[in-house]
Amino acid sequence: MERIPALDWIIDYLDLYEIPYLVCGGLAAQAYGSKRKLADIDLYIPDSYISQVSSMGADYITFGPAHHVGEKWDLTYVQFEYEGQKVEIGSDKECRIFDAISGTWHQKQLDFERYKKLSLYGRLLRVMEKAELISYKRKLARQVDLEDVSQITESI
Repeated sequence: MERIPALDWIIDYLDLYEIPYLVCGGLAAQAYGSKRKLADIDLYIPDSYISQVSSMGADYITFGPAHHVGEKWDLTYVQFEYEGQKVEIGSDKECRIFDAISGTWHQKQLDFERYKKLSLYGRLLRVMEKAELISYKRKLARQVDLEDVSQITESI
């Protein structure tokens, strides 16, 4: 897999400043075997770093940092577009996802000490643990999430 400049850009910064992060979403699913085309790069970081990361990438911000409540997420995040690639970084503070199975909002508990180091696109990344990712994507239950779950659980 060829490198993704936006991934190098954000991970280089997070690593340089020792900012904890978790890769989630489609990129994490790819790390566990999903073959779906990457739409964006999704990460979570501790809330205390959102301002710092936003300042670093100020020239590339397309949203936020701000609180957003949508159909599936209730969280604070910042979105960048770097060399044509969308990068979304969510805060862990009061982060909720809508559980499509139960029809209720679910408080997302993120533990930045629990991750799997996996290599993808030429980078060693801190990826959300597989069981956590599967649970997360099952709750969201969008078509892309269910597709990812199907592909990453085939080998289980």
